[in-house]
Amino acid sequence: MINDGLRQKLRKIGFLGFLFFLIKGILWLLLPTLIAYFSF
Repeated sequence: MINDGLRQKLRKIGFLGFLFFLIKGILWLLLPTLIAYFSF
C-alpha cells in the first residue's frame, strides 16, 4: 500500500499537470485569435 504522504504528493502533481495542460490548451486556442485580431 502507498502511504498517505506520497498519495497526497501524487495527487498534487497530477492537479498541477492538469492545470498546466488546461492553461496550455487555452493559450493554443487563444493565440491564433489574438494574432488575427491584432494583425487587422
